[in-house]
Amino acid sequence: MLGFMSVYGYSAYSASKFATAGFAEALRQEMLLEGVTVSVFYPPTTETPGLEEENRDKPPLVWAIESENSFTRTYTAEAVARELLRSIERGGFENVVGWDSWLVFWARRAFPAIFRFFSDQELRAAARKVASQGEKNR
Repeated sequence: MLGFMSVYGYSAYSASKFATAGFAEALRQEMLLEGVTVSVFYPPTTETPGLEEENRDKPPLVWAIESENSFTRTYTAEAVARELLRSIERGGFENVVGWDSWLVFWARRAFPAIFRFFSDQELRAAARKVASQGEKNR
């Protein structure tokens, strides 16, 4: 999902995903007259061994904003794979997993300033939570 939005701690990662989405947008039209379909799949945070490994040294605030927010949830690899297959069958250009991801996708495009406001509120709440956990651990 970081190809159409970004969050704290993912500036470089999001930039590469935004670039991929932009490339796909141009490629979609370039291939249109050739009869080739191009699709973009925006997977959410997905339970995988790679995520487990990544979380070992991920800053607590980054994980908090990624996993404990009101916008999206973490999906199983199986659920993401099923949705990937469905999106291939449907043939749409932009594809997301679950109603929560769809809502974020839509809200980010339709109401960017409002989306940023709520996203910033989520960051502030996560920062307070991480700070209070740090105080408890002292």
